[in-house]
Amino acid sequence: MTHDGEVSQAQFDQYYSALNADANFPGLRGIGFLRLVRTGDEAQAERDILSSQGIARRIFPATDQPLRTPLMMFEPHNPSNLDAIGYDMFTDPPRRRALQAAFKSPEPQATGRLDLGRVTGNVQTYPGFLAFSRIETLNAAQVGGRPQPDVAGFLYAAFRAGDLFNTALGKSPLLPVNVEIYDSAVDPDNLLFRSEARPDASLGNALAVT
Repeated sequence: MTHDGEVSQAQFDQYYSALNADANFPGLRGIGFLRLVRTGDEAQAERDILSSQGIARRIFPATDQPLRTPLMMFEPHNPSNLDAIGYDMFTDPPRRRALQAAFKSPEPQATGRLDLGRVTGNVQTYPGFLAFSRIETLNAAQVGGRPQPDVAGFLYAAFRAGDLFNTALGKSPLLPVNVEIYDSAVDPDNLLFRSEARPDASLGNALAVT
């Protein structure tokens, strides 16, 4: 999908279409591409947003971090998702921690619980999480005799927890269970998913996923 770390909108469209997300990946809200740029060097990314998306968009919000990871593309490609284009995920501490982990590791790295939709100002948000995977260029530096990746950006997937867990619990054989699932501590702010009927507290504790 990439050529030396570069991703075109046409390639991104084709990649997402080939996933057949609705059938193969229940709970997947969409996928996006973040470009890694140094703070102060946003102009080229902003020109590329204008070229690929047809919108004049400054990278936002303001930052005190040395790096930026603006959202350049998101699928499904529709008007409601364009509001998030240009958003710098590195400005948000939970996203930044996952991005820093993905920068160091070839394996995908996930955030904890997030309210998806908040960035675009949606009235209704959904609990979920993001998974990031780094995109490397062909230019690998040598540090201590070992190749170090030259990271051009990140591919990420956004998952709605409700859709994901409803699909998992709805598979045959259906189990007579009611669950609450939390990210880390059992706290209302950490709730990822709750069955339509709450679990009977007398039967045990809620499951906390760390």
